[in-house]
Amino acid sequence: MNKLILSLCTAVIACLPALAQTEGSVFSAAGRGGVATTFVTDYQSLGINPSNLGWKTKKRFSLGIAEFGVSLFSTAVTRQELYDLTREESNLGLDTVFSYSSKKRFADKYGNSLNAVGGDINIISLSFQSKGFGGLAIGVRERLSGNFKLNQTMAEIFFRGYNAPYFDSVVSQNFDTVGYASQGNRKRLSELADDSRISFGWAREFHAAYGRKIFGDEDFSLFAGVGAKYVLSYAYVDVRARDGELTAFGGLANPFELEEDVALRLLHNEEAIGSGFGIDIGASIKVKEKLTIGASVNEIGQMTYKGDLFKLQDTFLTSIRSNGFNNANIFNEAIEAVSRDSLWSRDTISKVQESLPTHLRVGGSYKFSDMLEVGVDFILPFNEVPFSQLKPWVSIGGDFAPVSWFIISSGFSTGGSFGSSVPFGFRFNVADNWEAGISTRDVLTLVEDENPHISLAVGVLRFKF
Repeated sequence: MNKLILSLCTAVIACLPALAQTEGSVFSAAGRGGVATTFVTDYQSLGINPSNLGWKTKKRFSLGIAEFGVSLFSTAVTRQELYDLTREESNLGLDTVFSYSSKKRFADKYGNSLNAVGGDINIISLSFQSKGFGGLAIGVRERLSGNFKLNQTMAEIFFRGYNAPYFDSVVSQNFDTVGYASQGNRKRLSELADDSRISFGWAREFHAAYGRKIFGDEDFSLFAGVGAKYVLSYAYVDVRARDGELTAFGGLANPFELEEDVALRLLHNEEAIGSGFGIDIGASIKVKEKLTIGASVNEIGQMTYKGDLFKLQDTFLTSIRSNGFNNANIFNEAIEAVSRDSLWSRDTISKVQESLPTHLRVGGSYKFSDMLEVGVDFILPFNEVPFSQLKPWVSIGGDFAPVSWFIISSGFSTGGSFGSSVPFGFRFNVADNWEAGISTRDVLTLVEDENPHISLAVGVLRFKF
């Protein structure tokens, strides 16, 4: 498990030269493009719609271990370049040192581009459901999310440093090279970074939820549910500027480096920088076991961050000593840049409170037969924090089962943090006791070169009994 979490963290950091996924680690929902509100049952309802735990199921107990999903998306690079950025041995790998020409080329590529990453691991989850009791589920999940968007000016400064056009002169000073912006050219960070954002979050979540039937029969039934979670945060960075306003603070587990011992420490809940509670509420109706409609409001709550937190001041950028990003591990470079004293004026704060990524989720589905079910989902984010969707998201998708033990999923989704995509997946269901599957959130990335969305969702240890 340590290696698995570390490898996902490596993928996250590699692609964030490069938010949250709409369905977490539910591999079957990933194949439908995130359509899940009226599809998921048992512990997979956690964080999606707790009322689904009240539905009638064939098996009482469900157990899932090590299900995971990861997505990388970029409008800045091609599919091959995004693949290369995740491979140390490639020409653009994590250890690659940028030349002057490479810095200029990547500044041009990443200016005004959208780059996002999402990763979820269901470490372990289980549920119990019965007709009289309803359903109860608990689970532990590891969650990573981030996005990286720079306007052209900030891309030049981040990638090229004192060679960026913003700086009028470059001088040698005390055995160091410094770039200066003239008095008439100086701008505040809020103006320089307008429409830019760097965010990253890494958290562990402990979930519990209960759902049951409120009333009804086979013709019409109403279900309701509630969920709660306790969250530990190990990294939280939120730097954004819009319309002259700057929000810029964060904190990292110390030290926060791509080292295996850090993953081991996180597994033992050490060095958490924040904690908080959230609740989910949901409802669903079933009409003749054919039509299902559901809605939920998830992640209502807040986090409290404590410790060595930083907050950037909205001051004029007058000089810089950096020559820009030095290698392709651009996430580490970006975090260092926003938290470095020599680049921005910053304050140290001891405590801050932030909302969880609250959102509304609405969905519906229709079961045409035992072979075919089609549904649609809509997600509306209520705030803008790490783990939030960047914008409203909608998806249509379904399941087709040519035989009872083999299910194919596909659909179409647009909006959110990862643009438009065509998902695809398949899974095996053996005697309703064991389920395994694999999905991608965008099969078109395999054949299209622009705006790649590399993704994978896998589950092989899902059992019902």
